[in-house]
Amino acid sequence: TSCWPLAPRQASLWRPGLWIRANWALPQGRKLRVELEAGGAIGSIENLQRRPDLEDTGKEISAFGAALESELQWGRDDLRFGLDAGFATGDDADHLGYKDGQNAVVAQDADYELDDNVRNNATLTSFYFHPGYRRDLILFRQVLGTVTNAIYARPWASRRLLEMGDVTLSGRVDATWASASRVASTPGKGRHYGVELDGRLTLGLPHGFQVLGAAGVLLPLDALTPGDEVGDPAVAAQALMTWQF
Repeated sequence: TSCWPLAPRQASLWRPGLWIRANWALPQGRKLRVELEAGGAIGSIENLQRRPDLEDTGKEISAFGAALESELQWGRDDLRFGLDAGFATGDDADHLGYKDGQNAVVAQDADYELDDNVRNNATLTSFYFHPGYRRDLILFRQVLGTVTNAIYARPWASRRLLEMGDVTLSGRVDATWASASRVASTPGKGRHYGVELDGRLTLGLPHGFQVLGAAGVLLPLDALTPGDEVGDPAVAAQALMTWQF
């Protein structure tokens, strides 16, 4: 009978985390919320590949990230303002983002031996936000796949535009600026990913139905555009209907 060979990896990983949320009741019915979450990935893998002739294939893991959310509820027409910000460490290796590839594991020993980028990258420093923590429509959601190798700031504002009985219409606008933590792994070897402008309308209907329409445009900068090229704007739009019961 055949069996699967098991290789001792001698791997360890620590995931420290911190979450803080504070709410304040201000005069004239205003409210302020500030929320901070930080996390890290610290560990090592002593035996990444199975062939002993590859010698030391171990890697250290050292990655960190944090996200800040702030929201001021003004009170009139459900007017709200906020500023969100965050960062995630990156890596000097060639791969960028959650969808572009991992720098940690290569399936075949032969691929590992031929890939200088993976073999010589002894410390993995890319931190990845959970993909479900969506910050925008295009850059982090579609291009990078999540927040990684990035520093970002996103001011936003929302307001209830219309209310007729059980029907409400609300609008929101966001402006996101993002730059790279590590320039070496960006396609353009530049610092700034770009600026993204997003907007959405939400129609609340009776019996828990809700219709949302959103659109955004990403204006890419030097981190996404090789050389002196000027990248074309990227556009995205989506519609979603939900039912809460």
